[in-house]
Amino acid sequence: MKDWHYVACKNKIQEIRGGENYLNFKNSGVDFIDLKIVNAVLLELDVKLLKPLTDVRPGFIEEVAKSIERIGFKDPFVVHNITDVPNLYQHGLFIKSGNNRIRLCEKFNVERVLCVVVNISGGYFGKDGYNTMFEGKNLEIDEDVKSLFAGRKVRVTRRDGKICNIYIPKWLRNRENY
Repeated sequence: MKDWHYVACKNKIQEIRGGENYLNFKNSGVDFIDLKIVNAVLLELDVKLLKPLTDVRPGFIEEVAKSIERIGFKDPFVVHNITDVPNLYQHGLFIKSGNNRIRLCEKFNVERVLCVVVNISGGYFGKDGYNTMFEGKNLEIDEDVKSLFAGRKVRVTRRDGKICNIYIPKWLRNRENY
């Protein structure tokens, strides 16, 4: 049994470490869905497929807008793809990094954005009927991922040899790059 498990449970993704912990969780009677890590892919996606998960902070989004006016969208969005749980999540694409930038796409007439999809379950089937496997540049080396971001202080984590998460420093701590 693998040491790491990804599960969708109570409207969030959880990592469970260790086979014994996984079995205890599985036997606890909680409804969950097992997820698998497939690969990370760089590609352009339609903005309409991406939804922000965090709330807007007054004043902050205006500062991000000024940065975009000056230099454009410098970093790709980081998106988690969870396709096996459309009933819990409404669709399978969740913005991990870029929640404020996605809100500004309409203002700047941007219809498609560059994304790194951390592809946890393979394809995408959403309520809009879009059904596909993600085709783009496979990201297998940490340096390939880090070179995409202005900050370069990006952390990449792996499970089972595949990229499962990308951590980018918060914009406020990293704004000198923008």
